[in-house]
Parts: sequence; C-alpha cells; structure tokens
Amino acid sequence: MYVEIDVDKIKKDFQINLSRALSIGYPLKYAIAKALSWTLMKYPWIQEIYYSEISLGEFVEGEDIDGRDVDVLIKTSIPSTNISRSIEQQLEDTLNTVLQELGLCPSNGHNIVELHIDDIYARCASEATLNGRTPHNAILLYKSGTATFKNLEKETPMWTKP
Repeated sequence: MYVEIDVDKIKKDFQINLSRALSIGYPLKYAIAKALSWTLMKYPWIQEIYYSEISLGEFVEGEDIDGRDVDVLIKTSIPSTNISRSIEQQLEDTLNTVLQELGLCPSNGHNIVELHIDDIYARCASEATLNGRTPHNAILLYKSGTATFKNLEKETPMWTKP
C-alpha cells in the first residue's frame, strides 16, 4: 500500500481548522484534536480518530485537564507498522511546528501533540467502539464513512447544548 501525505497542505489545513475549532468555542486541547481530525479525515487510509487523555487515565469532555499533551489516537488501513511510525513522526513534527509558529507550543522541544497511529491505545479504543462499548478514556472524533464537512459545519460543543 502506498501512503502519501502533503505536509504543506496539512499545515495550511490544520491552521484553518484550528481557527475554526477555536471560534466554535472548544477548549484549546480539544480544539487541537478536533482540528486534526477535520484535517486528516479526507485521507482514505484514515479509519478512526479519537481524542484521549492517556497520561491521566481520565477524560472530561469540554474541560482542560492538567495533562500537558494532546493525545490523538488514529486507526488506519495501513498494513505495515513501519509505514505508520514514519507517518506518525512526520505528522507530529508538522503539527507541533504549526503550534510553535502560532505561539501555542513552547519552542524548547516539548511537543504538545502526541499521535498514536495503530498502536495499542488506538487498537483498544477502536475495539471498544466496534464492540459497542464506550472507550474508557477516548472520544471518537471521526469514523470513516460517517462524517462530512457539511454536517460538521452545524456542530456545536457538547457542553453548550441545553
């Protein structure tokens, strides 16, 4: 399987989507994860994207939790973990560069976005969803075949709904 990503397009789309997510009213960490899901959902090899708080083992939607990083779990159709790791590193570097340029991430080498592509965390969240359970500490942001930009335009944060 040949997998290609356009780093420059991802940077541009991520900046636009982050601005959009923040204007909707999402807290920063959730906005970063949401913007990433909107950016990556057009790639056919992306199957599922989750936002998680791995370091704390808990997640409260709509609240900034003390964890430093934004954990994004991604399940793909890529058959090789070597390819997944290479793409994971490219995407992490790209996204963290954008956040540093926007002043949302320290420039001292501490990254904010931490991706988990096809690793144990992503597989556990995906398996729980597949079996009809809610993943313990992850929120499904995108599932292949279930979202379009048209219905995302109407989206409002869960914590602002009556």
